[in-house]
Amino acid sequence: MNRELFNIANQLENALRNSSEFIHLLNQYEEVNANPSSKNLFKTFNQMQMNLYQKQMQGQEVTQQEADTLQKLTARIQQDEKITGLMEADFHLNTLVMDINKMILKPVEELYAHSQGGNTESFHRGQNIRYY
Repeated sequence: MNRELFNIANQLENALRNSSEFIHLLNQYEEVNANPSSKNLFKTFNQMQMNLYQKQMQGQEVTQQEADTLQKLTARIQQDEKITGLMEADFHLNTLVMDINKMILKPVEELYAHSQGGNTESFHRGQNIRYY
């Protein structure tokens, strides 16, 4: 494997850990866990979501009762400022990670986007290279 890429990935991990987005998420997570009511509600919600996801992945139908229960939990979560703060912080961090992922995968995306025309042109270290 390419050692340079792993070194850069490790640097990226450290930068993410020190980013304001991650630190904010960590603080929000600690606030939720410091409040027993918020902690239990969040844990219940996550377990319910995971169970329904696994059920769907196994090709099983989600019952109306399960959907109603999840909807009620969602309504309760929306009333909990600590949990909504955590979810907003999680959203911002995930947006950052998705943007970084797009940058990382840009060469692959360009390769496949250009390959539809027969000749592909991609930039490699600032040079225009044709793939046939």
